[in-house]
Amino acid sequence: MLKGIPEIISPELLKYLCEMGHSDRLVIADGNFPTHSVGKDAHIIRMDGHGVCEILDAILKLFPLDTYDPHPGKYYGKKGTGRYSRDSYLG
Repeated sequence: MLKGIPEIISPELLKYLCEMGHSDRLVIADGNFPTHSVGKDAHIIRMDGHGVCEILDAILKLFPLDTYDPHPGKYYGKKGTGRYSRDSYLG
C-alpha cells in the first residue's frame, strides 16, 4: 500500500510520473491549452475540476525537480499572477 499520495493524483498520472526520467517534460495546462494539436505524441491525463496550482502542489509532493538544471520549470501567464513564478518557485 502506498501512503501519502495526494487524492487528486490518479493511478494513471502516478504511473507516468514513475516512468519519467531526466529531461522528460510534464505540462500542466488549463482547458484552453491546445493539447491535441501541440502534444500529438503526448499522454493526456485530464484532471477536470482541479486548478493548475493545486495539481502542481500535489505533484511536487511526490516528484522532485531536476537539480542539475538551473531552471527546471517554466510558468506561462501574466507576470505577478498565480502562486508560482519562475523566479520564486521553480528555479
